[in-house]
Amino acid sequence: MARTVSYGMGQYRFTKNYNYITKLDIGDPAYCDLGNDQTGLYKDVLVKLPTTDASQGNVPAVQYGQTYFLKLTVPQNRQYTITLNLKLCPAAANNTVEYNRFQQIGRIEVPPIPNSGNIYSEVVLFETPDSEKITKVGLIDADHDKIEAPNPWPTNNELYKYTPSGISSYIYNGEEVINYNSTKMTKTWEIVEGLENQVTYRLAFSPKYNLAEGYRYLLIETDRNNLWTNDIQYIDENKTYNGTYLDKNAVKVELYGVSNLLAGASEGYSQIKSGTNTLNHIAVWGHPEQIITINGEEIRIGSSNFYEIKDYEITSLGVVVEDPDVDRFTIDYEYKITS
Repeated sequence: MARTVSYGMGQYRFTKNYNYITKLDIGDPAYCDLGNDQTGLYKDVLVKLPTTDASQGNVPAVQYGQTYFLKLTVPQNRQYTITLNLKLCPAAANNTVEYNRFQQIGRIEVPPIPNSGNIYSEVVLFETPDSEKITKVGLIDADHDKIEAPNPWPTNNELYKYTPSGISSYIYNGEEVINYNSTKMTKTWEIVEGLENQVTYRLAFSPKYNLAEGYRYLLIETDRNNLWTNDIQYIDENKTYNGTYLDKNAVKVELYGVSNLLAGASEGYSQIKSGTNTLNHIAVWGHPEQIITINGEEIRIGSSNFYEIKDYEITSLGVVVEDPDVDRFTIDYEYKITS
């Protein structure tokens, strides 16, 4: 008997009464000591991922076949670009991290802080010959013959103490002043509460390896293949480390589960009422950079506010909605039923 194929179509619109993403409880960012034959010890940031409740054996919640949304906030460096590798790692039998077994879910480039005027190109520190405290901060050109004094002068002189080196002296407002040190210096009096600049990244992912033990950790690994990330050494808690690292106190990680709008469609309780768990054509209207997920893969809507895919078997469909007043969307869909 010949099989028949019929097609159906419908439209789904955003509703405030549905949780498109669900926040998961995760651990605070912590340092982990990693070793390397060439560089010795170095620091990376490790985050514990959630588990199910104890009655189910504390099974990791991040599993194959599910889709997740990660929101990561990291500090920017003032001088160089930071490259970060984001890796899902399982736990070993003794609950330690298996760093050699991982799935990389992202690689991000954190640019340096833009030069917005908070750094002088040449900062010279001055003090009078009879004083031990620096009393003036000013600009001087490359030929050391022009002073441009900020107005008003910064009042907290304690910020500008440097070891004297006695380079030369100048006449300023009828008084002799000595340039004790010359260096680039951040205008800390213009930085609110001394906080560093931060940047936030958003990405969706799904585990691709069906590990029986699931994924217990997120490793935020700093790529140290550049010269400036290796030629650094420091001591912390009597351990010598090499290379750059992120300040864990400036790192913020949020993890969400992304709901599948097709889950339970054949039973009639899904968000998209198609009667089938599979779509073959969708058209989505949203805003630029809005994230949708198709079969666990991240898709971002472009500048046209529109995304379309057809003749493709869609078994999982999600939309990241962080702000219900902003992340509104409409989905037109088509499906086929073979009987």
